[in-house]
Amino acid sequence: MKKLWFMILLALSFACSKDESKESIVSRDDYFPNTPGTTWTYDGPLEGTMVVTSERKTFGDKVYSELVQEGAQSGASYLNKGSGDYYLRGFAGLGEIDLLVLKDDVDEGATWDQNITYQGTSAKVYYTLSQKNIEETIDGETFNNVIVVEVNVTTSAFGSALTVAALTFHFGKGVGIVRIETDYEVLTGLSGFNGTTDLVDYTIE
Repeated sequence: MKKLWFMILLALSFACSKDESKESIVSRDDYFPNTPGTTWTYDGPLEGTMVVTSERKTFGDKVYSELVQEGAQSGASYLNKGSGDYYLRGFAGLGEIDLLVLKDDVDEGATWDQNITYQGTSAKVYYTLSQKNIEETIDGETFNNVIVVEVNVTTSAFGSALTVAALTFHFGKGVGIVRIETDYEVLTGLSGFNGTTDLVDYTIE
């Protein structure tokens, strides 16, 4: 499973006590639970299992939960969430880049974007919250209050914008990512991961 795992979490004060830190950083009532021991198993092009560990890492002024991916393609990515914003670090093998993959407090149709630089190449990421509070049935289970975010990564080539990746994430409230649709251009070297990946099993601690 490609390191397609979106990283994000809450800015915590190091002055907090141990109990305060745990209470601040852990939530089951948002769109990406991060309690240690929580697991998600997916079937599809990005198949594999992702586990929330007890590790916390600080990058800049943000504290992140570690997400370890198990399977043919193993690795770690990092999640920071807070005030409705969800950041993923290491997403799609992008190293130290934070992607703002979800804003759960905006209305349907809202858009936002980011400028990023990767291996010396400038790119722009466009996000659209295309659906909110919908119901979806995936692998026989019905999820309520699902948010769908469409992501397009573009770069400039020959004076025009070129889309190199189009991804759609479906976030279930209290569950996390329930579906990922991926469409990579051949030039990215990731076109073998195109298709729909569905959540087939999970444990929320």
